[in-house]
Amino acid sequence: MKKLFFPFSLVCSLIAFSQDSKIAVIPEPVSLVEKTGDYTLKDNMVVNMAGNDKDAVKAVEYLSASIARATGFKSIVRDNDNAAAFNLTILASKDKELGSEGYKLVVSPNSVSISANQAAGLFYGVQ
Repeated sequence: MKKLFFPFSLVCSLIAFSQDSKIAVIPEPVSLVEKTGDYTLKDNMVVNMAGNDKDAVKAVEYLSASIARATGFKSIVRDNDNAAAFNLTILASKDKELGSEGYKLVVSPNSVSISANQAAGLFYGVQ
């Protein structure tokens, strides 16, 4: 058993360090465009929920709870607030590439935007 441990751990280490990108997202996205800059979480951030789909509201609540649990920061949920730090949107015109569970995530120094065809995509985007 001990003879197998070292080769196994060596292979695992090589796989872990052979990643091309600094961004680790699981599952791997269909496409990823890395740009400069980053977004910093703040206390009392505004989370915008465009529309009132009850399942999409669950994704917003999950996002707010996750941020609070990890950082202690509270967030304020609003509808149709264009100046929000986080924007979660169910697309009015369906994006065929996204399907029912896909999402588009755009992060800039000023905001984070997650859009999807359905609430399931918003939930996966939040995760």
